[in-house]
Amino acid sequence: MKFSSAVAFAFVGIVLGALASPYAAAPRAQTLETAPAAEARFQISAYAGPSGEGFGHGCYLVDTTTGELWHARFGGKVEKIADAIQ
Repeated sequence: MKFSSAVAFAFVGIVLGALASPYAAAPRAQTLETAPAAEARFQISAYAGPSGEGFGHGCYLVDTTTGELWHARFGGKVEKIADAIQ
């Protein structure tokens, strides 16, 4: 391919790209109603530090809807601590 042909093809590509770009950038249709944002249901508080058995870490989970409090230790079972906290 000659240099002039390559320049012509590049020019045609640039022109076609410039003509097509407004259509590609057009905003898409949006729904009239959007779903309400879900409220935060869980709160998590993590901890880590030295303990009598070495180094301990885990987290507390609070279900803000029911008020239940859970404790999860690393490598252990998740235990329910309270049915409802106020």
